[in-house]
Amino acid sequence: MIHYISIWGENRLNRKLAYSPAGLKKAKYIVNVLSRFEEVKVASFASGGSKWNGFYHRTIYKDSSGVPIEFFYTFGSSSKYLRLIERGLNILQMCLYLITIPKDDIVIFYHERYFRHAIKFLRFFKSTPKIIYQIEEVYTYAGNHPQKMIKTEINSFKQADAYILVNDILSSILKLDSKKPSCVAYGPYIRQKTIELFAEEDNNIHVVYAGILDKIKRGAEMAINSCEFLPEKYCVHIAGFGKPEDVEYIKMLIEDIKHKSKCKIIYEGCLNGQEYDKLMNRCSIGLSTQVSGELNYADTSFPSKVINYLSYGLTVVSTKIKVLQRSQVSDLLSFYEDDNPKSVAEAIIQCPIVNRQKAAIKIDELDINFELAIKGIIKCLRK
Repeated sequence: MIHYISIWGENRLNRKLAYSPAGLKKAKYIVNVLSRFEEVKVASFASGGSKWNGFYHRTIYKDSSGVPIEFFYTFGSSSKYLRLIERGLNILQMCLYLITIPKDDIVIFYHERYFRHAIKFLRFFKSTPKIIYQIEEVYTYAGNHPQKMIKTEINSFKQADAYILVNDILSSILKLDSKKPSCVAYGPYIRQKTIELFAEEDNNIHVVYAGILDKIKRGAEMAINSCEFLPEKYCVHIAGFGKPEDVEYIKMLIEDIKHKSKCKIIYEGCLNGQEYDKLMNRCSIGLSTQVSGELNYADTSFPSKVINYLSYGLTVVSTKIKVLQRSQVSDLLSFYEDDNPKSVAEAIIQCPIVNRQKAAIKIDELDINFELAIKGIIKCLRK
């Protein structure tokens, strides 16, 4: 059996748990691939968040594909001291869960910084299951933390026996042991459904930014500011999620740019399901914008929206960062040269529209290759 340890906040139990929608989407894909050839169980240590929503008891339910998901005891609180207690409770439960796992099983950890305590505890025992670390991001880089904290996070990765990495250069950057098996997964390689829509009466070229709204990577901000330099035949849609104060800032910025821009700009909010599918099918260009040079996170992550756009067959206009230039999808991307709105607008105007079928074929190819790679790693760990 494979045990997948993560922050799985989505549930049908009316529990208000803290989790990353983008992270969960990737986690679901990994679990789906694993369940094609092995029995899988998910263990979720999601927090109750920053508000008191009651005490959630430990429970198990099965998702639509029959994979059991175990949610552990947790609670939320606005008190930082109670949240520290809740974090300690999560670590204790994880330690107790790990020591019950048979040594012939495999444990995959979706990287969260505090998981390292439980992993370190597990390594005290002589006979333990093999560990695969799924590294999506180096959080201390993204948060611009002190060098000591960055070093602690990177050192924690060395506890693993194998890796699922988010890009092709992460292993060399983190100086991971090249003798340990690894594979790369940029995101969920799943073709998205095509929805037949009525022809656009406005004859506009529809462009979308879909992702996190924040003031660190500032991707939505860059997309909005580029509208000032786009002709009137373009229509830019902003869809995403973020902290309430960041969402309000984005709304205010859109209203300000509307007075300067010839093109249309529409705030869509956080869309899900069919409404999200409709928006993505309506658009022909997806924006993967961010300010790439300000922090060190760019080389230790992968813009999840890139694979998302390609899964819908969109043309992608992206910031020019190494992880994308050296990726297996680089030939499907159009890069802008400089981190400024005018350069983004020029790239949007000049980009060739990628054939939707070509993007779909690449997604299928990546899916097949990832399944073979992870299957090979598990076989190697069991020798």
